[in-house]
Amino acid sequence: MRIGNLDITIAKKDYKIDDATFAEIEKFVYRGVYPRGFVMGILSKNLELTLTYAYSEMKIEDLLEIMKFCFHELPSVCWGSRKAVNAWVDFCQRARGGK
Repeated sequence: MRIGNLDITIAKKDYKIDDATFAEIEKFVYRGVYPRGFVMGILSKNLELTLTYAYSEMKIEDLLEIMKFCFHELPSVCWGSRKAVNAWVDFCQRARGGK
């Protein structure tokens, strides 16, 4: 998908990520939709926020798999801190002609 001047494709591949989490990450990357608590915690590397919103059945391996996916598959400019997440949302809105 083209966003502004970037061609971006993300795919779940063999990562073991539940469909709802992957869909939320996809909306964030492709459309600049702010993620909710759990995914926001992961994308902004905020462990406290991530653990606050993690569902009770989640195992540490699940979190590690999602982090590994983000590290290897997402554009580095769109995640890693709250500032990067905010900048990505702004970039996507400008690319769509908003703001």
